[in-house]
Amino acid sequence: MPASPRKTAGRSLSPMPRGKSQGSKDMPINKDRLGRSLSPVRRTADDVKSMSVDEAVATLPLEQVVAQDDTEKFEKKVRRCIPSEFVLIASQDSTSQAQEDFFAMNHFQLPFRDEGRQRWLNSELAGSVATCALLHLFYQHPNAWVASSTPKRTFTTLELVQEIQTRIQKCSKQLANPTLSSSRPLGPPRLEEGEYAPYYIVPPTHLAGKRRALLIGCVTGENAPLKGPLNDIANVRHFLIQHCGFLPDNITMLQDDASLPLEQRPTKENIQKAFSTVIANSSPGDVNFLQFSGHGNRSPTNLYILPADYKTSGYIQDDWILNNLIKAMPKNVYTTFLVDCCYSGTVRILSVY
Repeated sequence: MPASPRKTAGRSLSPMPRGKSQGSKDMPINKDRLGRSLSPVRRTADDVKSMSVDEAVATLPLEQVVAQDDTEKFEKKVRRCIPSEFVLIASQDSTSQAQEDFFAMNHFQLPFRDEGRQRWLNSELAGSVATCALLHLFYQHPNAWVASSTPKRTFTTLELVQEIQTRIQKCSKQLANPTLSSSRPLGPPRLEEGEYAPYYIVPPTHLAGKRRALLIGCVTGENAPLKGPLNDIANVRHFLIQHCGFLPDNITMLQDDASLPLEQRPTKENIQKAFSTVIANSSPGDVNFLQFSGHGNRSPTNLYILPADYKTSGYIQDDWILNNLIKAMPKNVYTTFLVDCCYSGTVRILSVY
């Protein structure tokens, strides 16, 4: 998809940065790691007509590069490598830091309050800005996210990222670049000009399947502990149960809370095991909703999400997520993966090898 030349690196959405880059250079685009994605900002093909192909690949945002390869032949390769339908919603592009706000739940008028909050590490109203903006949209149109035969307001994938961006800007008065990508076509050129795929948590093709969720909130990072992730996952859980038909018994939460048993905390081993369990339990027609809220960082070539024990066990790379979660999910399973951390746009790259 075409994208704007505007840069978003280092842009702050609130006074509370959620991590620092370990390098000053933008992440290079790997031509072997092409997916399809939407960004709420645009750039026309005329901007790059004078460039060679190599120059365009080296300098364009991933969204522009993807548009050149979004053909039927490319789609068939993707379907062979990624048999399931994955929709990845990222709070930022691959060069921007995510943000949280001490009063995000109040700013976005989120209704949920949890009785167990007093034992958590976070403040009462804190939240990650992008997740709270998405939930604000969800609650404004609570019936739009599960397909049904009853006509109602629906949102395309492009509208979804535009709405998130608008809400972030209204709250923070600053720009943001949330992104969305999928293992299936989202818009032109595979779809007709001006046509974009609708977004559902539960699409019409998967209404009869089992609905499960894995929600991960990790406050530990290289700086001070975060305040918002535990609220993020609690709010998403509440919405999935109240409005999307998810049963509490089918929702797993990993919470970075020292008062919980080790097996319920987001260690590297527990996160990887939880992903494997979701895959093992998924059958054709099922729906999954996955969420990671916490710290992210990057190297020149990879994004890392930080588990609670990253100092002793290490990070979880985006390549590991691609190969062991996205590619491993069974055919005809529909999954949304919401990632709210710094540089989360890298998680959205869906590779073809």
